[in-house]
Amino acid sequence: MIVVAAAGYGKSTWVESVIPDGHLAVTATALVGGADRAPALDDGALVAAGALVVEDLHRLDPDEQERVFGRLAELPGDVMLVLTSREPVPSELTAMLRGPLVPRGPGDLALSEAEVARLLREEHAITNEELPSLLRDATGGWPMLTHLVADEIRRSPGRWRGLIPGDVRAVQDLLGQEAPAVSDWLDRILADLGDDRLALLTFLAGVEVVTEELVLAAAEAPIDTLRQTYADLRRMGLVVPHPRWAPAGRPYHLVVPLLAAHLRARAPQHLGEAWGAEARMRAAAWLEQHGPPSAALPLLLTAGEHSRAVELLEHRHQEMLQQGDAGALARLLARDESLPETPRLRRLHAEALLMSGRPREALALLRRSATPGDDPDGAAHGDWLVAYAHYACSEPDRAAATLDGRSTPPGSLGVRWLALRATLHWKLGEVDAARRLAEQCLETAEAHGHPGDLAHARQMAAKLRCPAEMDSILSTAEEAALSAADLVLHASILCNRTHALLEAARFAEAARVGAEAVRAAELVGPVDVLIVALNNVGLALGRLGEYDEAQRLIGRAVALSRHLVGARLAFSLVDLGDLHRIRGEQERARLAYEESLVITRQTGEQQLLLIGLSGLARATADLDPGSACALAGEAAALAPAAFRAQALTALAAATLAAGDRAEAERLAGEAVAAARGRHAPTPLAEALEGLAAATDDPTEARRGLGEARSIWEAGGAEPDTCRTDVLLARLPRADQDTLDRAAAAVRRLQRIGIGSVGGRPIGEDVAARDVWVQVLGGFDVLVRGRPVPVKTWKSRQARTLVKLLAAHGGRPVRRERICDVLWPDEDPARTSHRLSVLLTTVRGVLDPEKAWPSDHYLGTDNRGVWLDLERVSVDATQLLRQAEHGARLLSDGATLEATTVLAAVDRAYRGAAFEEEPDEDWADDVREEVRNAWVRSLRHLATIASQQRRTNDAAALLDRLLRVDPYDERVHQGLVRTLVRAGRHGEARRAFDRWTRAMATVDVAAPDPRVLMPPPKSA
Repeated sequence: MIVVAAAGYGKSTWVESVIPDGHLAVTATALVGGADRAPALDDGALVAAGALVVEDLHRLDPDEQERVFGRLAELPGDVMLVLTSREPVPSELTAMLRGPLVPRGPGDLALSEAEVARLLREEHAITNEELPSLLRDATGGWPMLTHLVADEIRRSPGRWRGLIPGDVRAVQDLLGQEAPAVSDWLDRILADLGDDRLALLTFLAGVEVVTEELVLAAAEAPIDTLRQTYADLRRMGLVVPHPRWAPAGRPYHLVVPLLAAHLRARAPQHLGEAWGAEARMRAAAWLEQHGPPSAALPLLLTAGEHSRAVELLEHRHQEMLQQGDAGALARLLARDESLPETPRLRRLHAEALLMSGRPREALALLRRSATPGDDPDGAAHGDWLVAYAHYACSEPDRAAATLDGRSTPPGSLGVRWLALRATLHWKLGEVDAARRLAEQCLETAEAHGHPGDLAHARQMAAKLRCPAEMDSILSTAEEAALSAADLVLHASILCNRTHALLEAARFAEAARVGAEAVRAAELVGPVDVLIVALNNVGLALGRLGEYDEAQRLIGRAVALSRHLVGARLAFSLVDLGDLHRIRGEQERARLAYEESLVITRQTGEQQLLLIGLSGLARATADLDPGSACALAGEAAALAPAAFRAQALTALAAATLAAGDRAEAERLAGEAVAAARGRHAPTPLAEALEGLAAATDDPTEARRGLGEARSIWEAGGAEPDTCRTDVLLARLPRADQDTLDRAAAAVRRLQRIGIGSVGGRPIGEDVAARDVWVQVLGGFDVLVRGRPVPVKTWKSRQARTLVKLLAAHGGRPVRRERICDVLWPDEDPARTSHRLSVLLTTVRGVLDPEKAWPSDHYLGTDNRGVWLDLERVSVDATQLLRQAEHGARLLSDGATLEATTVLAAVDRAYRGAAFEEEPDEDWADDVREEVRNAWVRSLRHLATIASQQRRTNDAAALLDRLLRVDPYDERVHQGLVRTLVRAGRHGEARRAFDRWTRAMATVDVAAPDPRVLMPPPKSA
């Protein structure tokens, strides 16, 4: 093996990771010493070691390299040989060895985006979500360069906020000349190149897309020599594959962008005569004919060829936009005063703004850009741009009005015109009109035969099909987009494919395609496509149980959406709500859905509105069934066939929570039928779960849950599979295999932070417990997962008895004490019989089918009465156990596991124990004990977040603690110090002032203001 790459690529580190332990290592310079100085390469030692590493071959002159290879040629054949060099080694030398050398280089050594993210987070404490992909592209994954730039970012993190995905030039501009460590290191790299390599590299730094053919066309140097020089730059990792063009299979490269910016700033001192103005013009001509046309524009403008640049823009602007150059074109057209002001260029500028995610600016420019009456094609293009801008601003009515009634223009614009009209009608819920336009669009595209037109038409047609057909059609659309080199459309199609795979319950595949969509959108934009891609892959990962990464991706989408106009924020918030709902975090889901509805009610996007309504109904059904029914009913009234199953499933859940089981069962059955009709597995599985919850027939419930489980399992959705396992075990007469599977499912769910299923918290032995007593945040009892209606208790005393027993945590309560609580003013001789009657009533509530002996759930003897906690779960008792378990894990150093358990404690604390019994002394002790356990768990979580430098999480937890106890001095101090360490000094001052006021209220000395001082920096 021979590993060739420039300095800083981590050759030695990589070699250490891939070859056996115990290998021998030697520098190349050591091998060329005299006989008395060169190390002996003993065959026995080499064979025992298994591998020999010879480092730094580039330090030798040609004669010395030949001598070294002569020695290496004599090595035993069964010894693994690994060579490293910063420069390529002549092939005639490597041919001297007994066998071929496997080449390894920058492509193997460069950091991936995930590795850059980990480096930023773990080694530099940088969590900016937009930086990993930007930094990966700006540095080419060059490890040392990435570290140096990360150091600069850490010194002034505020300058790096608000970055736009894909804007690598912003990284170059922010570094500028204020990064001496980066500049000095790059200068050292360049100093070792030699004149020919340096001159060629400097020339290529001014060209945005390079190939070997371009180099040969631009130069007048001997072809063989030039070809070798270019190959050397690639093998050293100074010229790297162009990330934007890799998915399209184009062999385009570029100089590492930060190195290119450094060279451009120093170009005059490196460029030789062979690479002057004439070479640049020859390169521009080659790019015009063979390469991406946008790469020719800067060369033409620099050479003063303005008319030629304008001609290129006017004739090939659509190609440039499709290849992801919208942002660059928008900047060029806004800043270059040498370009003329023509209606056509203004329309191009508007389209570039539109595809850069700036539709308001595009609209403003279009209003100022009247198209001459003798240019009907230009007028049609202008109308299409206005309509698309309104669509991008979430104004579908105005967009539709712009196009309706106008004749469809000819050519490719006509295909895009029809596709946009179909999309608008689809968004407005007018499915039949959308289908007719989509069919017309496809017919027009097929008549043209252009792959780009076919890709547009197929993408639109796919939206109106079932999920399985969608993916098949979109796959052909993807091929057509790549054939047309339409990289922007390719990114959009990948997003739609991910959505189709989500509906088809192919979650692992959705995560893979979604990751491709994210990467494609980061490289070519526009930002709204990236937002959709992030949301989709986040939902896929959520189904797979990778919640932290899912939360990060959707959180990133929400953050990006807040910078855009229109409904993208609502879209992201709906997906965030879906993720929280999947995790059982109903309150967080509610907040996300409610914010999304505020937006969609303004924009009028009915499709997004009904999805938000359905989600909010499902998140609030248990807390407010009446409002949930109204929300879900509105969604069902709006829903076209494609979304009817989701709306009906939400309405069934709300109706069941409202107490109308028969109607809920009917609605859930309709939801199942609607999902089957669309061949949509994910909505079908959710509808089947809804039907199982609503039916009174255990056999029907078991059949529905079994089918749902099969769908989830086939799609790799482990959390959903585990949830159905738990639900199956709660059905009457579940067999032992089902119970065992549910017990294992509970453990898996708890490991990923899910603490409840079907509104009922889970415990280690939940599968064996049919009764759940809830006393936190309100009293309720669930029998086999279903709440006991109030009328079933027959009396208030029966409910109070269960509360009293639950408060004692499974310990016996004397009969005299029970009677005193239930009938405080009655003669004890009379109340003893009443208690016996009451115990019979409670036993009937807990075991309505009389399937168990009388003492199965409720134990009695001469000591008193108690709940059997081997068979009955009490949420307060479970919380206390979890809090103790989490604290023990934390003290044992198992921070990750502790965080999961402690977070479950926080979710489980829905309110004070027995909050409806504020004056009962029997409730006081457990109420205080549970509250204290919850507060301790919050403290532990805040400490963990602070230690992990998750400032936002730590501050939020500490703030919650202060709302519980506003006089806790230690928490006040922790909050102020956390904010100071994070550099959020304004917030720290406000927190300090709140601390001061709180202490004054209880006559405690004011805190020391020195706590506001930043900690001293380490040397």
